[in-house]
Amino acid sequence: MASANFTSLLRSSTWLLGRTDVEQSQGHARHVELAAIPPMLRAADTSFVAEWRSGHVPLAGHSVFIDAGSPFAVAQAPDAWWSALFGFSWLRHVPASSDDATVARVQEAVHSWVVGGARHHHAAQREAILPRRVLSWLAHADVLLQTSDAKFYDLILVKLLADVRSLERPLRGPVVAGDRLLALIALAQAGLCIAHNEPMRMRAEAALAEFQRSTAFAALGRQPDQLAEMIIDIEALRLLYGMRGVAVPSQIDAIKRDTTAALAALMLGNGRPARLATPRDDADAWLTLASVRRHAELAPASACYNERAGFARLVSGDTQIVADVGAPLDCAQALAFEMSCGNAALLTSDGLRADRESSGTIIFAQGATASTQALPARSLPGLESAHNVAVELADLAVQSVDATHAGLAVRGFTHRRRLALRDGGRLLEGVDELRPLVGRDTAAKATFAVRLVLHPSVEVALSAATDQLDLTLANGHRWTFAAAGRVVSVEGAIFRDGLRATPTLQILVPVDTASSRTVTWQLTRTDAQG
Repeated sequence: MASANFTSLLRSSTWLLGRTDVEQSQGHARHVELAAIPPMLRAADTSFVAEWRSGHVPLAGHSVFIDAGSPFAVAQAPDAWWSALFGFSWLRHVPASSDDATVARVQEAVHSWVVGGARHHHAAQREAILPRRVLSWLAHADVLLQTSDAKFYDLILVKLLADVRSLERPLRGPVVAGDRLLALIALAQAGLCIAHNEPMRMRAEAALAEFQRSTAFAALGRQPDQLAEMIIDIEALRLLYGMRGVAVPSQIDAIKRDTTAALAALMLGNGRPARLATPRDDADAWLTLASVRRHAELAPASACYNERAGFARLVSGDTQIVADVGAPLDCAQALAFEMSCGNAALLTSDGLRADRESSGTIIFAQGATASTQALPARSLPGLESAHNVAVELADLAVQSVDATHAGLAVRGFTHRRRLALRDGGRLLEGVDELRPLVGRDTAAKATFAVRLVLHPSVEVALSAATDQLDLTLANGHRWTFAAAGRVVSVEGAIFRDGLRATPTLQILVPVDTASSRTVTWQLTRTDAQG
């Protein structure tokens, strides 16, 4: 392997790319010079190479057995694993200082994919994966191009340039906000890394400025799993500008500031973002979050309400609550909230939803599969608005959120939830209410239950009173749950944190709508701390 003089090679060499793979100028091939490699800011998993050698490739929370072959030759694997594989972010786990055998194995796998499999799997060209691959290949060109094989060298650059060109093509159909931002970041990085490519960089900068002002950018706040990734990508782009001696555009700084603030508003006291809209929890997610803390000021956020993203944050003393008041209609996340005290998680709660498989039953569901299809307005005849939110944060003595959501309209009800944090964070008052829609049979009998799922580390003790429970957190903080006039019980549940499912307990308060449609409950801190 020719690795010792790779940096100087980048500065002095050019590569001839064929007319079928790159833009032509009057029928003649262009010379393209790779002038810089973006900084690698993500932490590496040092066990990755060892696992690959043992015949397993761990990606996106799944470890797939490949034996001695190429991971791209696997017949079957989870979609999340394929997406991570084709995004090539796993290259960060293979440092350029790796031994020749490791580098050769990576290059052989990439070669087999480019020449034989790149076009045979639809996941490889997804709008969320293509820009990730461009960013990964640019950041890890030192590994991919660490070779004396000129044909392989050219092959990698041809594929890289083809992917970059694909990013500039018009997008078809609706595009997820995070995917759009990722594509623009990849184009800006390519414009900086490829010498004499200022027009591409300037087009990307203009598009980034327009995107930063758009409502689509605000939608990123509803994708907290992507926020950490975006913060790292945008910081790498900022540093790349400095490496190339180009001033950082203001929109780049604004995007980093806004994405960091959005993520900080979702952080709980245990150092993790609220699980409300975080679909995965794996080694890569942990490493990315650790990288964010190194390269961004992820300071604890104060109480706030991000109206465009739909998240309310209540903070008093060392109690923190994140509530989802902006989830799509008919979604299990509607009015969900999570709570921590000090550095320990306390509980989580999905929103109310209709259980269509059990006639006449409305449950407060945990871990339900959420549908994001909005209910038509005609199904809500009794409400002026299907989705009402009132947040009060100015009063130092009490912070509150009062929201109504139409996710239960299929059963003739809407769900209203009120949360009030008082007494310096030592008291949380909650009210869950079913409100009947006008024109529906309001006397119809149905049952529902408030279910608050406790973190697996919380210890539960049954009180002598049937309407009360004593809770002890991992950090020793003690709380009491009470629902006056209601029987409170505990039952088994599953605490879902991304891909992990852990047995735990949940608080259950059943209600019969024939007699009452309101549950009033309290969480009171009883230890002397805080």
